[in-house]
Amino acid sequence: MRRLATISLTAFALTLWLVGAATGASGSWGPWEPTYQGPITAPAGVVCPFAVSASPVREDLKVRYHYDEAGAIDGYESNGPLIARITNLQTGQYGTALSP
Repeated sequence: MRRLATISLTAFALTLWLVGAATGASGSWGPWEPTYQGPITAPAGVVCPFAVSASPVREDLKVRYHYDEAGAIDGYESNGPLIARITNLQTGQYGTALSP
């Protein structure tokens, strides 16, 4: 049973890899560009039961877009750190969050 599970998982992973390779070959990635997140506010119930705001403390973000064969954007990647101050707008309490 363990051998069958290993073979099945290996076949599944290989299939995903082949599909990903075929999909990635159909278009191209653009260059990395700097981007800016900026502050946001979320009303109560969207992220938390209370309204929150998030203000960047430090951000060094870059983004690049993937273009399909027709030249339309069909995906994107981003990287870089984003450290934000998250504030509960009802109480004024805050904390700091770091993007993965």
